[in-house]
Amino acid sequence: MAVRREDEIAADTLPGNGVLIHRQVSETVGLYNATWLPHYHADSELILRAQKDGFKAYVAPNIVLKNDFSAAQKRVCLKTLAGLQWTLFAKKSHLYAPAILYIVLKYAPWGQKLRTLTALLGRMLQIPADGLCWLDQF
Repeated sequence: MAVRREDEIAADTLPGNGVLIHRQVSETVGLYNATWLPHYHADSELILRAQKDGFKAYVAPNIVLKNDFSAAQKRVCLKTLAGLQWTLFAKKSHLYAPAILYIVLKYAPWGQKLRTLTALLGRMLQIPADGLCWLDQF
């Protein structure tokens, strides 16, 4: 399927799962930041870096990409210390605290860093009806 320019919409950043990145981006700004973003959020951060160097990001909403994973793979469980520890400190967790802190501290506007972290913490601490396990909507 060809994408026409009129079907593209400018974007501030892009999540993973279907992001196409031109080779010139990596030649100009480098590769993914594997140190701070070993599993999740690396695509978004790379796009933010690329935009600082003048690259533009676009979405093509007419293209549909199927993401094949179960809802249980995004399940967050804070009922146990082990669950909390995995959620915040496992490199394969989408809520890996070092990665989230890195992105907020590096890219959030100076006056919005604390507000952004507070909002994220507030969303994470909402306790659902079943105790402390829920399907994450991040």
